[in-house]
Amino acid sequence: MEILDSIIEVLYKEENYWNICRQCQCKGYCCIGANVFVNADEWSKIKENIQYLLPNEKTELKNNIDKRKQCVFHTDEKCLIHNIRPENCRYTPYQAVVGRFNILKYSMVKIDPLTKTCKFKTVRKKISQEEGRLFEQQCFVSLPNYDTYTKYVSLNWLANSCLSNKKILHVSEWLKKEPLFKLYEKS
Repeated sequence: MEILDSIIEVLYKEENYWNICRQCQCKGYCCIGANVFVNADEWSKIKENIQYLLPNEKTELKNNIDKRKQCVFHTDEKCLIHNIRPENCRYTPYQAVVGRFNILKYSMVKIDPLTKTCKFKTVRKKISQEEGRLFEQQCFVSLPNYDTYTKYVSLNWLANSCLSNKKILHVSEWLKKEPLFKLYEKS
């Protein structure tokens, strides 16, 4: 986590563009619909911190669980666990990753100057094996972002730098194993 946070800090310095996301003005628009992976340590920290949510936040959490939202911690206004959010969340929207079958995935982000809203979309495109190998060797890659080029954190490079053997599940899978309903009712 510390490695990731330090690399994102470098990205902020090298790529001024991302300062639009440092203090999100758009209520986490890039998080909507995210299927969040959480490791066992992160899940333990989340469970511990649920008790410190405000009563209305606990209600929102319970409603999100009832509605089976992809990420139950994202409300219309904010992330309920922003300060302890999982590693999987910390690299959104700065990430570029090459997945199976050489599919490049990255986020395009732009703040509309008139409405002050986020124009966010996920880009998925096939690239060559050679381009995929280049991603694995770079910490930062430059990719098109609307009408300009922007540096992104190459998650392929990062994954090679800090592989983890911790158990990782989606939030929905953790909820089936260890429901937060009980925690909600206790606190």
